[in-house]
Amino acid sequence: MSFSASFPIDFNGFTASGFQPVPAPGQLDSDFWRIQGFSDNAGLLDYGATITTAGDYARGILAGDPTIAGLYAANTGLAGVGTAFIIQPTGAEFGTPPGTITLRVQYTGTTSLSAFTFDYDGIYRNNADRSVAVNLAYAVAATDTQPTSFSDNIAGLGFTTPLALTAGANWSQLDLTAQTINATVNPNDYIFLRWQIGDNGGTGSRDEVGIDNILLSTGGGGGGGGGTPTISLSPTTISLAEGNSGSTAYTYTIARSAIAPGDAAVSITITGGQNFNQTDIASVTLGGVAISGFTLGTPFTATLAGAATSTALVVNIAGDTTIEADEGFTVALSNAAAGYTLG
Repeated sequence: MSFSASFPIDFNGFTASGFQPVPAPGQLDSDFWRIQGFSDNAGLLDYGATITTAGDYARGILAGDPTIAGLYAANTGLAGVGTAFIIQPTGAEFGTPPGTITLRVQYTGTTSLSAFTFDYDGIYRNNADRSVAVNLAYAVAATDTQPTSFSDNIAGLGFTTPLALTAGANWSQLDLTAQTINATVNPNDYIFLRWQIGDNGGTGSRDEVGIDNILLSTGGGGGGGGGTPTISLSPTTISLAEGNSGSTAYTYTIARSAIAPGDAAVSITITGGQNFNQTDIASVTLGGVAISGFTLGTPFTATLAGAATSTALVVNIAGDTTIEADEGFTVALSNAAAGYTLG
């Protein structure tokens, strides 16, 4: 698994049916995942391993309230999640001592980074009187061998489940805030992201915890163009005949140069030029969705979220048979989200 500008991961289609270097549907690629802390396979699923039989590393789709330790796929029913990667801890497995899950990703950009950005969603079901703590640390190495030392836990990228259970608990999603991690990453280096999961107090069975919507991206010091990421509009000029009937589409692209430091919002304002007024516009769509109540000169917002790098802005100009001088309008961006500049 490698990236040069960004790398998103979600677990839709995951069925927790095992690991192997060339995964079958429903499995994960063991070249990129390492799990330590279960009892099966001497306590370790190492990089490159093949484990496809039912057991700690392949518990399948979670049903009911399991008490057997292992890795499950959970159909959470959460709109922004769907299927998630879920750990069911027990006393000796992912309890005390904690277990770990490591994601290994190679950076294939051509320019060294001075920082990268990481984000994910924490998932849990608080159905037990026992709190679970999830913490994240990282390491960077020139080889693909698991490092022996990692950073301190990264503030903002960990979570704990409540100590007291919630009766009838359903799945909960924690949309953690993307963090920029200051670290030198040279071309072809490996970034190791390690979740540590363990007890955090209480007695009895444990909450299920997991991860989804992972996003690793470049940030600062190069990679994907380097510097501060931009939000831009293209093309800058379109010249078309409006036609005598129907409408003519003027299509623009709103794009960002990198998926960092987080979701990118920008204001868009369309203003009329000479001989142009509100009735000349049949409709305006953004990402295929009509802008309700569109008014010339009134800003509206475009947001590039998650792994999205661009969206289409379409201004549909109404045709007519009126003899008139050339007409024109202007599309302008403003108020780029924090961490971005206008390109």
